[in-house]
Amino acid sequence: MYAGVILNSSRSTTGFSDFPIDPARYPIYYSHALQLRYLNEYAAHFDLEKHVRFNTSVVGCAPRKDGGWEVRIGNGRTGADRGDEVLVFDAVVCGTGLANKPIIPDYEGRDRFKGEVLHSQFYRTPSAYEGKKVVVVGLGSSAVDIACEVGPQAKQLTIVSRRGGWVLPRFILGKPLEAWDSRAGQTWIPASVQEYLFEKVFRHAVGKMPAELQPDHGIINQNVTVRSDFMEKLQTGVFALRRSTVASFTETGVILADGTTIDADAVILATGYHIIDQPYLPPGALASRDAPAPHVDLYKMIVPPRWKGLYVLGQAEQNGPVNPVSEAQARYIAAVIGGGYSSRERRT
Repeated sequence: MYAGVILNSSRSTTGFSDFPIDPARYPIYYSHALQLRYLNEYAAHFDLEKHVRFNTSVVGCAPRKDGGWEVRIGNGRTGADRGDEVLVFDAVVCGTGLANKPIIPDYEGRDRFKGEVLHSQFYRTPSAYEGKKVVVVGLGSSAVDIACEVGPQAKQLTIVSRRGGWVLPRFILGKPLEAWDSRAGQTWIPASVQEYLFEKVFRHAVGKMPAELQPDHGIINQNVTVRSDFMEKLQTGVFALRRSTVASFTETGVILADGTTIDADAVILATGYHIIDQPYLPPGALASRDAPAPHVDLYKMIVPPRWKGLYVLGQAEQNGPVNPVSEAQARYIAAVIGGGYSSRERRT
């Protein structure tokens, strides 16, 4: 978790329904430190910590022939004498989310590069890049956050993205971004009209986008990126944006697919994650048999139909805040495990 993270969802959609966020103590958008405080307060309010084993590594989960699951807990040792602890449960809920195994492209010549290459998962503070030439690959939330943090301290920063994108401020015309969307609007207004209206409001609020940023897709077709100071920093030269891809590395930088050479002391790869890889689950537990990777085979984006007693929470990638969806999934899982709802599991 990097130091400057501000949540992209507002307090009205970030809190859980049974423990609303106090507006007197939390701003509309707030830092990851305040989110940690909220989660600690939630756990204390419902006395949850007694049910949690902290600082524990799950190294494997396997179904038992007679039902239930075996969960292996690592003890920190390696080799034949590792002596993992084995626990038995009726069900397993995989709640480790999407951002686990980073995608690191195998660029030609990367081993020749004399600078630093790291995935955005391992970025922490901008001070490490003061006075350096930096390339950030990607245009998602992490890429944009890192560019806005590092740009003012770096000697030079260039974002490289193969396509444009919608980078929206947290507030538009004085209202939180989420206030411009609603379930009623999604239900009653045709998608084409929603898209037209959203784009009109956005362009009115931020003005004309640079050609390098101009997206090829509609504003509701993919997840948007949220960062209020991105457009200002881009248009005042704090960093540059090149619409291309990294073709190869040199000793001193990168060469783009369009032939452009960019000198760099560090390259930060905000290139996403392998969304179906959960190393502690059986191989292929979440993979779809009927669709190409990286699609998952989950009933209601929760239940792997081939595995009885296994549930997945937080694997859905939605356009909007995570917590309301995760809460709904958790309530569904609890109802299924408690016998009050059918999960329509099947075994093959």
